[in-house]
Amino acid sequence: MSVGIRRARNNNSIDALYYLFYGRHNKETELEQVVPQCHRFTYTSHCQLSLPFQVNTQGYIICWTDGSCSRNGQDGAAAGIGVYFGDQHPWNITKPLDPRIEQTNNRAEIWAAIEAIRKIREKGIHHVEIRSDSDFMVKGMNVWIHEWERNGWRQSSTGFPIENEMDFRQLKNEVNSVSNVIFVHIPRDQNKQADALARAGVNSQHRV
Repeated sequence: MSVGIRRARNNNSIDALYYLFYGRHNKETELEQVVPQCHRFTYTSHCQLSLPFQVNTQGYIICWTDGSCSRNGQDGAAAGIGVYFGDQHPWNITKPLDPRIEQTNNRAEIWAAIEAIRKIREKGIHHVEIRSDSDFMVKGMNVWIHEWERNGWRQSSTGFPIENEMDFRQLKNEVNSVSNVIFVHIPRDQNKQADALARAGVNSQHRV
């Protein structure tokens, strides 16, 4: 998938993002003069925005996340996470899942999203679209989490505790630390780059 700024006519959000990436000025007041209707983005002088990104129609940076786990559900399981912003992008993440916690594929999927939000927040960005092939993670954040919270993090039908409760709680905390996060489910064949990064994270754990 090609990576770069996609501009749309009469789209102030994307024009503002383009200005932040490539503009010569570095004051928020000057940004407001160029795009007076845009209030989605705040300039941060420490943010490294001279990099190519793909953005959605709302002007949110897009990243792809994935988790991988060898021997999932078995002894000796090892998981890794991948976050993809673009080819050879310096913000890409490939790392093993923390070995101190149980290694599962679903947990790796959730923690990949956590790491993605932490990365964009670290860089001074607070609007992101996260694309993942994990139906469990995406539906968990878009649909189920509201019912889980109402039910005290227990299943309404059985009363059993929610699987991966602490992971989803952490992801919710990360979401609350920025302005806007959109979770989008995509087919696996559209997530190959993040999958490769996640698998590399698994392999790095095997080498330890």
